[in-house]
Amino acid sequence: MKKIIITLLLISLSLFNYSQNKENKYYEIDSLINAEKVYPNFKAKVLLKNEFSEFKNEAEYWNRLAIANFYSNVYSSAKKCLKKGLKIDPKYYDLYLTKSLFYWNDYKVLEARNLLDSILEFKKKGEYYYYKGVFNYYLAEKEKALSDYENAIKYNYKNQKVYFNKSLIHYVFSDFKKAIKSFSKSLEVNKNSYFALGGLANIYLKQKRGKKAQEYAQKATLINPKYAFGYYVLGKTKVILKNGNYCNDFIKAKELGQKDMVEILNEFCNPK
Repeated sequence: MKKIIITLLLISLSLFNYSQNKENKYYEIDSLINAEKVYPNFKAKVLLKNEFSEFKNEAEYWNRLAIANFYSNVYSSAKKCLKKGLKIDPKYYDLYLTKSLFYWNDYKVLEARNLLDSILEFKKKGEYYYYKGVFNYYLAEKEKALSDYENAIKYNYKNQKVYFNKSLIHYVFSDFKKAIKSFSKSLEVNKNSYFALGGLANIYLKQKRGKKAQEYAQKATLINPKYAFGYYVLGKTKVILKNGNYCNDFIKAKELGQKDMVEILNEFCNPK
């Protein structure tokens, strides 16, 4: 009896160590994948192929490799990895999320949304709701998207993107109080989110709260000196407060690609 107990304990310990080893090894991979840029994902792809062979019989491995290929712009390989993962485990639902992102990349947004709907019947997960919200927003179904983002938060997917996207919808609906709250939540998660700072600056500008708007616009452009919209808002605050050379900000915004700056420059800097 003692031998059986000892054997079971050794098996349990082995499984625990395997799980811990996998989690620790995947941590670096996930940090590279989450960058959503070509070079880090190329590096993730190389690491997965060279150092993760022990996990090749698991759907989780193929899902990560599919995503790494996707963000490395090697879409054919990404789709092959997805098929291998689904063959190993058709109920590994993160694979369907990845597949929905492939649909989205191919401009099949409705198919992407419907696929997430189908897996949400089996598994409720905040990340699934978040991406469903993204798809609904692109399908111009903003109220549904807002509900999806609320569900994402309910199921503990509380990153800056959820709060930021919620803010945009509140802004579109002119619910500035809720938009400010969501932008602020986004900043709680990431204090250096210049998009959230720019969003708050723009709302305060619309509310004629010039000093507040200027404070947030300055913070945004300090964090990202190439943030075109930040310079546009900063220039507008200087027009209202009459406390600086707004033309320099407008010129900077135009150089960085902000839309409709020719009209703004003609109005404020090149009057006839």
